[in-house]
Amino acid sequence: MPYKDPEKAKAYKREYRRKTYQADPVAGAAAAREWRQKNLDRAREIARDNWNRHKEQYKKQQYAHIAEHREEVRNRQRIWWEANKHRYAGRKKDNRASEQKRRAQKNGQTEGPHFTIPQFEELCVWFGGVCLSCGEAKALTADHVVPLSQGGDNSIRNIQPLCRGCNSKKGTQQTDYRDPDTLEMFLLYDAQAH
Repeated sequence: MPYKDPEKAKAYKREYRRKTYQADPVAGAAAAREWRQKNLDRAREIARDNWNRHKEQYKKQQYAHIAEHREEVRNRQRIWWEANKHRYAGRKKDNRASEQKRRAQKNGQTEGPHFTIPQFEELCVWFGGVCLSCGEAKALTADHVVPLSQGGDNSIRNIQPLCRGCNSKKGTQQTDYRDPDTLEMFLLYDAQAH
């Protein structure tokens, strides 16, 4: 090794690789790929260090590229989504229930029953699969009759199916759109089923 000083040695190696790559870019790229495959952990570590050192610069470049090639980026995202949406098919439903449970626990309700997605789907069927506020057959969300922020629980007893728009309009009001008789029959059915 021509240098005993590690920094000078690194600089020498870097310069040597640059000259070699300029002389034959195809061979240089192949050698770099081969090294990456043999030293995957080290390559990832180097990439992570580079990202951490130059994060702001990389982000600026990324945002500039997106702004300059907006349509191209959107088309690429659409193509990727069409090819990969099957991976995310059931996640949205699962995330909604776990998000409601997390919010309930954040508000102090650590014990007690928490509704599940199958329970909510059964509740929707019992109430005709329509929003109880506007009566339209839209995608339904789980609305808390007594909001979690006001001490309401996260059990199926406190849930009513509303569309996203009506749920947002209701906000933190304590409005119950459910028919009491249908609700009582559903709760009896749910107690026997679960």
